[in-house]
Amino acid sequence: MPRERRCSARRACPPCRRCSPRRSRLCPSDSSCARGRPVQDPDQADLVMHAQLTTDDGLVLMAADTPNGMTYEAPAGISVSLSGNTQARTQEVWDALAAGATVTMPLDIPPWGGTFGMLVDRFGIAWMLHGAPE
Repeated sequence: MPRERRCSARRACPPCRRCSPRRSRLCPSDSSCARGRPVQDPDQADLVMHAQLTTDDGLVLMAADTPNGMTYEAPAGISVSLSGNTQARTQEVWDALAAGATVTMPLDIPPWGGTFGMLVDRFGIAWMLHGAPE
């Protein structure tokens, strides 16, 4: 994937006008800021260039698929942890992630209370889910 450039002084390219300063300051490859750069192959149309979660206080977590031309390496040694949910919501998320997953620790009641479980989803991402004690 080509490296992205920051918009200079927040030029008025269409994506930048839609984004608030609190969100991403990066422009997608199809914006006017990326003129003259390689266009994504049609067979990569379903890949995610940027996925973004923004909290109310401005923290940003971003992720992307690995495009053609870059070597894909399966994640190793990390887990994504999701906590702070009700036990019911944790069960809903668990059920969705568990489809095609390998459960490494079933969702159950841990010694510290609430619910906790671990799995590796169908994409090879390790997850730890914790539902708050009620």
